[in-house]
Amino acid sequence: MSQHPSVALNPNPIVQALGKPQAEFTREDLVRYVREQGIGMLTLRYDAGDGRLKALHFVINSEEHLQRVRYTTKRNPSRSGPRCGSRPWP
Repeated sequence: MSQHPSVALNPNPIVQALGKPQAEFTREDLVRYVREQGIGMLTLRYDAGDGRLKALHFVINSEEHLQRVRYTTKRNPSRSGPRCGSRPWP
């Protein structure tokens, strides 16, 4: 299988493991990666209204919990930090 040109030299370990550029990641790809690597905590980083980088840490209790965190978190432009919503990301 031929590797995508933007993957070959990319230092991101998730890009290397999935064999495709970050823009092509699906939620299922990321859930599979977390499961296969035994990752127990997910950190979401965002830039706050004050210009600082903030982080939210989620301990993953189950695959269902991971799906819920990934699906319900989105940025709220009217205030600092993510909030619950219905738009999936990436």
